[in-house]
Amino acid sequence: MASNFRDEKGRLLPGHPGMKPKGARSKLSKRAFESVSSNFDAIITTLISKALDGETDAAKILLSIVLPKDQPVELAELTPSDLIEEIKAGNVTPDEAKKLAGTLKSLNEIGELSELRAKLAQLEQLLNGVVSR
Repeated sequence: MASNFRDEKGRLLPGHPGMKPKGARSKLSKRAFESVSSNFDAIITTLISKALDGETDAAKILLSIVLPKDQPVELAELTPSDLIEEIKAGNVTPDEAKKLAGTLKSLNEIGELSELRAKLAQLEQLLNGVVSR
């Protein structure tokens, strides 16, 4: 392979002739996906049967499919101090709290941006009134 397809550290550069295009999947992964898809009902039935027979691994797999990882959180005028109290009470995990805090911050920034736009519109109206006199 020609060396002009490598960077100064010797790594292959994107687009060299031997590189797969983005999103390309191997034949093996395509076949595995097709096999699982075509046998999905039988696989789930087998997992349920094994879980009912006491196989904990089968039960774990089923529960990971059925129970969502993230649970919906009801927000009623949630403030940062409310969020801290929810963490202390064990109603919200620290990871959920981090996501919620990020959401609260974004919503606050959106609110501030809306206020700034409204004030800018008022200033423009005032300036247009002064300039047109």
